[in-house]
Amino acid sequence: MEQGHLETARTTLQTVRADQVGRLVDLWLDPRVRQHLGGVVSKDVAIQRVNSYVGLETHRSVIHRETELMMGIVMLTTREEDWEVSYLFFPEFWGQGFAKESTTKLIQFGFEFLACKRIVAVTQSQNLRSVALLKSLDMEFCRTFVEYSAEQSEYSLRNPRFRAS
Repeated sequence: MEQGHLETARTTLQTVRADQVGRLVDLWLDPRVRQHLGGVVSKDVAIQRVNSYVGLETHRSVIHRETELMMGIVMLTTREEDWEVSYLFFPEFWGQGFAKESTTKLIQFGFEFLACKRIVAVTQSQNLRSVALLKSLDMEFCRTFVEYSAEQSEYSLRNPRFRAS
């Protein structure tokens, strides 16, 4: 796997480009996408957030390889002493395995190129689809806590190249 070029069987993970900002902002404005993420944010906040992702190796637009449609975004960000993987997909791409495919690839990137020892993922406990996705990635349940006025579940995956500490 080359650092700058990430592909799965059906997707290409591109570093976010300036010409993709408008489409990605739509993710933050979609109430279905934001249902378990604290709700829709203002357009100004969404634009500022997405603009900060442009060019980052850790934030990838997920592009369908055949149609070249943007399906969503996968991201690695720091959370306390760990890295956190997160994802947002347009509803028309839910339930088709694209999130699992692209999240798996980004986790591999984190382990191989960022030398992440452990990657965590946090989702609202009520978001059963996201919980199922994290379990399918072999992530282990760690704990629950309250954030954004809702119970969150944290899952983690250790880099096999490092011993458990």
